[in-house]
Amino acid sequence: MRHHRVMKWLLLEENPKISVISKADIEPFLEQDGNYRVYPMFPFDQRKGFEIYTVHMAPGCNHISEPHNDGVEEYVIIVRGSLAIKFNDEVYNITEGNAIHFPANQPHSYHNKTDQEISYIAMIHYSA
Repeated sequence: MRHHRVMKWLLLEENPKISVISKADIEPFLEQDGNYRVYPMFPFDQRKGFEIYTVHMAPGCNHISEPHNDGVEEYVIIVRGSLAIKFNDEVYNITEGNAIHFPANQPHSYHNKTDQEISYIAMIHYSA
């Protein structure tokens, strides 16, 4: 079933092509004096309805995200370290190699409670 979904997604493109993205070529969005760095690996595409970021957070960094519109979902995969995500007054501690998915129409925050830089991949999906 998963392969079917991937193939369907690829077939939606009129002229499917291969894109190789180098993080070194991307200017990150910087917040909190560079302690929160967001690299737009795949910026928002209206036809596909999603965007994908690589995020790096310095030790102790806390990022508060405003609610997105109804129907918006976030998928977060921890690449390195451990991330505390607060959603609806509950904290979820997600460790390296694990993931979380949540509806993003509520206030939520990301907190690096460790003493090392962490990184994660975030995909934001916008429903049609």
